[in-house]
Amino acid sequence: MLPGDHRFYLLNIIQSFARQRSATEPTTISTYQLDQTLRPCRVLALDTVIMGVASMVLLVLITILFPPLGVWMLAGCGMDLFINICLTILGVLPGHLHAFYLIWVYYDRREQAREGRYATRPAPGVYSSHVQTGGGHGYGTVNPPPPY
Repeated sequence: MLPGDHRFYLLNIIQSFARQRSATEPTTISTYQLDQTLRPCRVLALDTVIMGVASMVLLVLITILFPPLGVWMLAGCGMDLFINICLTILGVLPGHLHAFYLIWVYYDRREQAREGRYATRPAPGVYSSHVQTGGGHGYGTVNPPPPY
């Protein structure tokens, strides 16, 4: 499997090479041609992975230092932030648990969306639609994004 699951791009590349050839010639793709065509996809996928990991590590470090700031970065200003501020005032541990629960739901839903699976119901105790969908589309009549 290619990095970032670029099977769709590979299929398009093979089809474009097949269209360029006439029907009498056999369609062959050299490894060099395929490597040169897929190189931008691999670099983009690697950059996306690195930036995703860097942002997740930064979010976790900020959440360790001050949980409401991490929740604000993830969910914005809303009910989740208000709940986290109240929990942090009651004790640092409840605020941390709530913040890390939101982070876990966000990244779990994000991974599910990448795999083409979408949650059928909201996660309990999470009020932000951004967290519920992993940063993707919301619930309702919005069509899920096409697989890449």
